[in-house]
Amino acid sequence: SMLRAAAATARQAFGRTAKHAKGQQKRFMSSDEKVPGNVPLEIGLGLAVGIASGIWFRNWTQNDIKSWAPGAAPAPPPSAPKKAAAPPAAAGADFDSWVAKMKASSPPDSKDTDDFKFITFTEVPPFTPAHKSLMSKVLTPELFNKLKDKVSSKGFSFSNAIQCGVLKPHLGVGATAGDEECFEIFKDLYYPIVQGWHKFD
Repeated sequence: SMLRAAAATARQAFGRTAKHAKGQQKRFMSSDEKVPGNVPLEIGLGLAVGIASGIWFRNWTQNDIKSWAPGAAPAPPPSAPKKAAAPPAAAGADFDSWVAKMKASSPPDSKDTDDFKFITFTEVPPFTPAHKSLMSKVLTPELFNKLKDKVSSKGFSFSNAIQCGVLKPHLGVGATAGDEECFEIFKDLYYPIVQGWHKFD
């Protein structure tokens, strides 16, 4: 076999090296003589063959033992990393329909521009699993009904405050303040968001 052949080669190399070295011992001890060039070569070859044979034999025996071990089973292939489940398509479609209804029923806002229109939400938003913002976690039906009709003296409404988080599910905070007064009027919404985001009251 391959193992026996490798071992025999190693024994022959070591044998020739030892025999040659014994016969040349006196010559090696003399400072006037040079070490024959083939002696280091044979020593290196013998060591290399012996080390390679030992590594191969170890790997071969370990694999063989594992394959015959009682109840041994091949290791399962590594599984692919799990991806976050996408929100149900029906939930997204229902939400889009709800947003379209809110837009259609919203009166003009004095802050509207040609590029941006504010929406007046008359119902608590039906948040989907895609909504990740703190606002979507804090806003309960009870809190919505409490704040939905409140407006600052500068005309910033509760709907204005939550619109970004309603329309952009990926946002982390999901609420804005139009002026300083908002922090008092809508504090029941803002304070829990600040606490959750900054970890202090």
